[in-house]
Amino acid sequence: MQGYMSPGTGLPGNFAILSQVKALHVEEIKLDPEMVSVLCRRSRRRLREMQACCQVNMKLERPRDVLVISGSQAGIAAARKQIEGLAGPRRAVSAEVWAELMRTRAMPSTSSKVSVERVHELSGCRLHIERQTKEV
Repeated sequence: MQGYMSPGTGLPGNFAILSQVKALHVEEIKLDPEMVSVLCRRSRRRLREMQACCQVNMKLERPRDVLVISGSQAGIAAARKQIEGLAGPRRAVSAEVWAELMRTRAMPSTSSKVSVERVHELSGCRLHIERQTKEV
């Protein structure tokens, strides 16, 4: 009895399908508790954005503080770079500065001399305002 052969491949059944699948790599990244909380905020929005942008699958294992990334090597490298960018330096600011940054965070730079967008333009750096603490 002869088994099913995939047309044009000379491979039995499902082996033809497997031969067309790109190499899948898996990497685990140990995260500090602060980074875990950053990735879990707002229904894991950042995690979903990174998955879409880097074309990888990510699974956050909170009990182990580990992020499991699977995909191409290039996708994993891009995801690792984005994760490293999330852990930038933090600075405490006075209540007045924090309140002004929160007030102007959605203003376009054309309507005001002071806005978060204007700081982005002038410095060339991304500025993230923490909502829970008075930090940038």
